[in-house]
Amino acid sequence: MSAEVIKNIRQTEQQAEEIRQDAMLKAREIIESAEKQGVDILEDSAKDAAEEGKQLIAKKRSEAMQEIERLKVESEERSIQLAAQARAQKDRASSFIMERIVKFYGDN
Repeated sequence: MSAEVIKNIRQTEQQAEEIRQDAMLKAREIIESAEKQGVDILEDSAKDAAEEGKQLIAKKRSEAMQEIERLKVESEERSIQLAAQARAQKDRASSFIMERIVKFYGDN
């Protein structure tokens, strides 16, 4: 009976070794799968961030162009106003100069 007990012990040890090796293999597979998923997540995140960055740049560029156009219109309007004021001042200045000349020569 002791030979049979020893045989059972050896079979049990063999089964335990197979279970351990199987567990090690499964653990490696789980680790490899997790690492691959991690890399995939990082790559997807990088792609998403790049796309989001492109969209943000396009949005800001569009906003900047709108602001440039608004400032252009505003400056053109201001330029027209200043030109009109200058013309009005020129007319007043001409009248003032004419008055002074007439007054100067009229007094002499």
